Amino acid sequence: MLDANVFQKAREALSPMKNPVKLLLFRSASHESGEMMEQLIRELSNANPLLSIGVLDFDSQSPEAAQYGVKNPSTLCIIGKEKRSIRMLGMPSGMEFMPFLKTIVDVSRGEADLARGLQDTIMSIDFEVNLKVFVTPSCPHCPGVARLAHIMALLNPKVSSEVIESMEFPGLSQHYKVGGVPKMVINEAKEVVGGYPPEVILKRILDSRP
Repeated sequence: MLDANVFQKAREALSPMKNPVKLLLFRSASHESGEMMEQLIRELSNANPLLSIGVLDFDSQSPEAAQYGVKNPSTLCIIGKEKRSIRMLGMPSGMEFMPFLKTIVDVSRGEADLARGLQDTIMSIDFEVNLKVFVTPSCPHCPGVARLAHIMALLNPKVSSEVIESMEFPGLSQHYKVGGVPKMVINEAKEVVGGYPPEVILKRILDSRP
């Protein structure tokens, strides 16, 4: 799947890893992207010895699915020492690939490259927040919003993040009325459509306080 040039870039992107990270994939024969995702993570595991993988058959009623909040097949959990709730639904391809690798590094290091003031705001959130970010591989504004959601989940255990490849999950896209990307759904209620700066997105999240 990864040619020699892309594999070398992946190896370089993952080189700042400090601590082990596990990529846990829940796959199903009924969802075609699962096979490609398994191949991808198996190849990536050769790019850094700190990266390990696990593959489970998707069963929404399984203890593992419940533990990691998995409700859909082709869900990839990025698990570090802190076991934050960081998930990707669908293949991280196109413009989503390098940000995916950066998220792995963030989880490994337990930190992210984000302004201190923004980090303080994220860590101050004291209510449960679920973020669903719908993306497409060719969207230039999607990686920034998706990465912010994952950073928020990394920095604050009250936040969970799901980045969803909208074309691979048409049912979810229809349910959440995705007409343009990136689209962030906050706690099933509020939404942000477009590549807004972190400050704007954080304000919308804070305004969603119950």
